[in-house]
Amino acid sequence: MEFKIGDTTFSRIRLDRVYGQRALGFCRLLLRFEMHVVSLPGEDDKTVVTDLSGDLRIGPDYVGRLEPEAPPVSIRTHRPGMNQKFRLVTELDAVRLEAIEDLRMGNGLKFDVALRAVVKGGGETEQVSEAGSVEVNQSDWIRVLGELGYCRMMLLEVPMPDQSTSPKLSQAVASLRGAQDAILSGHYRDAVGCCRDSLESLSEALGDTEKERQASFENVKARDKEARVRIVRRALRTLCHPARHGDGNAVKIEWDRADAIAVVSMTAALLRLCGGP
Repeated sequence: MEFKIGDTTFSRIRLDRVYGQRALGFCRLLLRFEMHVVSLPGEDDKTVVTDLSGDLRIGPDYVGRLEPEAPPVSIRTHRPGMNQKFRLVTELDAVRLEAIEDLRMGNGLKFDVALRAVVKGGGETEQVSEAGSVEVNQSDWIRVLGELGYCRMMLLEVPMPDQSTSPKLSQAVASLRGAQDAILSGHYRDAVGCCRDSLESLSEALGDTEKERQASFENVKARDKEARVRIVRRALRTLCHPARHGDGNAVKIEWDRADAIAVVSMTAALLRLCGGP
């Protein structure tokens, strides 16, 4: 991206790094840009870039307005060839972040950025603007999700059991975290398979007998709550089994992101119900 004054390129701008920051009830996405000064509009060394702002999109979908991180950005340029960094921020909530994940589908992201600024120098004041695309690879975006706190909450806002307060569920929780990591990487079959592993570990942690593991609907009206939950666990485990098998029927079953989200959320809920604080 370039800022031009007339037909002359004043500076070139590139995305340097993307950060995530947690806040109370929302989160902030910070984009750090590097500005490389190509030429100055006047002979003096008092050129100042102010009022930096912009808009962020993913294709046609609007993400949010980019505002300067406090204090407002004011860049004083002294000579051609110098580099200056600045950060712009947009606020995200859980719904908007989930919408971004729906578009990402486990891959990297391409943001469309429109930047605006005012350049004062050489006795003139110019309003400049530029639009371009910036890419964030998969590993960097997964890091950002962690900084945003996305990885601490299972999807659909079902809290994961804490391993420190539920030690008997340690392996089940570890497998569930593996399922979440698989979703972030776009490996949806593996995410469902990790949920199957989590449910198996849960069954072992609860000391299920073989008869209890094969819980059925027979005489269900006489069952207590624990027995009914056991039936639900078996049903969900049955749903997940094909993700860990390679037989003819299992390989025909395809798993997408919506499937993985639903299975992870149900598994997390069962872990909370059966052994969470």
